[in-house]
Amino acid sequence: NEAISSYTCHLFLKDYRQIDKLKALKNELIDYAITSNALTVEETLFTLVDAASVGMEVFLAIALVGVAMIIGIISFASYNEDIKESAILLCLGAKRDDIALIYVTESLLIGLISVLLSFLLAVLLLNPINALIEHFTSLIHIIDIPFKSFRGHLFLFPFLIIVSTLAICAVSTYIPVSFSKKLSLKEELKAND
Repeated sequence: NEAISSYTCHLFLKDYRQIDKLKALKNELIDYAITSNALTVEETLFTLVDAASVGMEVFLAIALVGVAMIIGIISFASYNEDIKESAILLCLGAKRDDIALIYVTESLLIGLISVLLSFLLAVLLLNPINALIEHFTSLIHIIDIPFKSFRGHLFLFPFLIIVSTLAICAVSTYIPVSFSKKLSLKEELKAND
């Protein structure tokens, strides 16, 4: 590190498989500094990918809240459109929870069909999109969706997506429809007149 007596050694790898040894050596050495443009580019790229992942997670969280609100608004609007029919069912002896279950089941079916279609589209479009990205950026298999194995468990990722979708659909449908319990049967029968 002295200005006069410092010197530089060049380090050459036999092949690309020794890059892990170079990374370990760079972290172990105290008296020497190893600089590599390839490692610097790799570290910068991974830092950029990590930052993009954090931004994507925030975007997905906001999108989930938005989707839950949209599902709730659509369910409540659908319920309000059929409010007189629901009141007639109440007069015939149906319970409010049974009527809410109709709308929750409808929302769950729509959510399940949407997830299955999105999985199908993802499988069909994964290779063409990766080929397009590779053509323009030379990055190989940049998009990887862990359908088969996720964190060491088979089909965990699709299972988590399906369960979270069904939970969001059920909660965001049941809450707005349950607010209708505050309306009296007389008001419901007069609705849409």
